[in-house]
Order: sequence, then C-alpha cells, then structure tokens
Amino acid sequence: MLVIKNIKIYLIVRLILIMYDDLIFINNSYLINLKPKKYFLPILTIMLIIILVVFSIIKESYDVKKYIGYVTCNDLCEIDISLSLDEVSKIKDARYLKIDNNNLNIKEIEISDVLVDKNNNLNYQIISYKVENINIESLFYEVKVYYNKEIILKKIFNILMGSE
Repeated sequence: MLVIKNIKIYLIVRLILIMYDDLIFINNSYLINLKPKKYFLPILTIMLIIILVVFSIIKESYDVKKYIGYVTCNDLCEIDISLSLDEVSKIKDARYLKIDNNNLNIKEIEISDVLVDKNNNLNYQIISYKVENINIESLFYEVKVYYNKEIILKKIFNILMGSE
C-alpha cells in the first residue's frame, strides 16, 4: 500500500513538472517572438528630453577656476591671488572659495591697482579675499574660485552662442 501511495505522489509530481516545463517553454517562445511596439522608442526619447530640460532649468551651477593663492590667517584669513586684468573682471564677483576641501564664504573682496611686471612686460592685479579663519599655515595653496552662478540651460545657451 505504501508503494502505491508513493507511486501516486510520484506520478502527480511528475505530471506537475511536465506541465510546468511546457508552461516555461510556451512563455519563453512567446517572449522570444514578441515584437517591440513601434511607439515605445519615441515616447522614451521624449520623456528623457523632458527630464533633461527640467533638470537643466532647476539646477544651478558655477564656473570654477583654479589659481594658486597665498593664504595668511589671523582673526580672518586673507587669500591673495595674482591675476591678469581680464581674469579679475571675471572673478571679482565670486560667490565662495574652496581650499583643501574647505568651502569658504567670502566676507570681503579687495582689488589692488594695476601693477606692472617689468621683467615679463605684464600688467596684473592682486585680488584679496577675506574669509573666516580656517587655521592653516601661511603658504601657497591651490584655490578654487566659484563665480557666475547660472542655471545650466543658460550656460548651454551661452556656450552655443559663443558668448563664453
């Protein structure tokens, strides 16, 4: 009797497995032969374009320039950067600076008179940024200057029109 019950269970399990194999085969062949819809790619492309345009309208970015600046710290830190005349006009309205992964808000900006380097026949100015004290030694550091905050779409438009 036990053998007959085991055979019945075996046959039932075997029948279920055979049906399951057939269902998997039918599903695989169905998926392989499934043709893509023709309107899917244009809809996906339009949605991606809309997402990119919305992102470029919402997100703002800065222009960033790297300079070498001399840093002196007392109560406030003063960062002196020597620049050519055309570069001073670009970064005189900087928003903030970055030194050694420290974001520094600018408290005051001073621009020197035009100075002359007679050895190299160059005109230059020294721009001094006063920022909060960051407790570093008085040395030359790489300074990243963040200026010209605009939305990304306007920056792309300016690049395409050649005004930058």
